[in-house]
Amino acid sequence: MREEKIHQKHDKGYRHLLQSKRAFMDLLKSFVKTEWVELVQEEDLVRVDKSFVLQDFSGKEADIVYRSNIKGQDIIFYVLLELQSTVDHQMPWRLLLYMVEVWRDVLKNTSAKKVARKDYRLPPIIPLVLYNGSEPWTAVKSFKEYQNGHERFGNASIDFEYALVNVKSYTEQELLELTTLMSSVFYLDQNIDKEELARRLRIVFENYNKMCQEDQRLFDIWLKNNTNIKIGANTLLNELLNTSEGVENVVHAIEKILENERLEGMSEGKLEGKLEGKLEGKLEGKLEIARNLIFAGVNVETIATATGLTGQEIEKLRQELH
Repeated sequence: MREEKIHQKHDKGYRHLLQSKRAFMDLLKSFVKTEWVELVQEEDLVRVDKSFVLQDFSGKEADIVYRSNIKGQDIIFYVLLELQSTVDHQMPWRLLLYMVEVWRDVLKNTSAKKVARKDYRLPPIIPLVLYNGSEPWTAVKSFKEYQNGHERFGNASIDFEYALVNVKSYTEQELLELTTLMSSVFYLDQNIDKEELARRLRIVFENYNKMCQEDQRLFDIWLKNNTNIKIGANTLLNELLNTSEGVENVVHAIEKILENERLEGMSEGKLEGKLEGKLEGKLEGKLEIARNLIFAGVNVETIATATGLTGQEIEKLRQELH
């Protein structure tokens, strides 16, 4: 039951995000690395307000569908939100069934006269899978690979390949370099504990102030639906997010929760020793992150925000590395 509730919260968060054309374009341009993505324009996107439900996969019909037109050619984007901890090795089969349902709907809503024409063609469907599970994605990505002995038959066997956007596979460095709405969401939706979440929220808050109002609104809603899974205190955090400085207040609230947890039940001697060791470990962790970001060419201001190091400390570290 607990896993089902978590799935539903993530479903609601990502579905709401991707119902925004702006967020969907961000997903394509930042995380789907193909040439045709550059041809897609936000103003040409039309969201299909319909979910394609399959009886064979009850409870897994979390999807987003967009139509677009690229140089006079209709195209359909089918995004399946795979927001659970386990990998579905039936993914190629699931997607094929969903795609057939989409085409069936297209044909049903197209005049019989047009469909009967010699030059009529179905619109291509581009399947994408957004996955945020903790396990590596090991399912095959092409339908051909899902068929036993496909090597013998070449083009005679059905084939397509879906684009996989695996939230947990991106490094901190990659997500910080993007600084977009979706990269900020992915940055917080990785396998991190409360302390790391607080650190990352502080970094995201720096970029949050640079977001347009629509992106801020979408981010706030996603945060309400998802951060509570990791830190609890649902009512408190939701109330804080509804204030004018919502994200900043949540950062402070999480830091307070963490501080209380660290102090609770610890004797003075244990506390002193633990804090000393933790400080040393945290400093080394900050230095390691700073080194990676320096190598990636990230600017001093962003590195300082990400690590808490001063500009002088970062410059000294940069000189040591060169």
